[in-house]
Amino acid sequence: MAVLSSDTTADIEQRQVNAWRRLSSVERLRLVSDTTRAVMELSLAGIRRRHPHAVRTRVFLAPGGHPARCRHDSADLSGRRVFD
Repeated sequence: MAVLSSDTTADIEQRQVNAWRRLSSVERLRLVSDTTRAVMELSLAGIRRRHPHAVRTRVFLAPGGHPARCRHDSADLSGRRVFD
């Protein structure tokens, strides 16, 4: 079997794969959806940490996690500055 993670023993990895195989399609979909949501939340938290003054919408839409690279004006609709 291929190695999925370098910090996990082969025995534990095999148990994990077997557990995934026992999941129903709905359970697998929920697992993937929950994992994707967690990755997005962690990513956005990192962007917010690096760019604390960025407007929330700009952070979400920022390509590559860089709000300064947004192709929009540097002020949101309320007239507030988006970046320092």
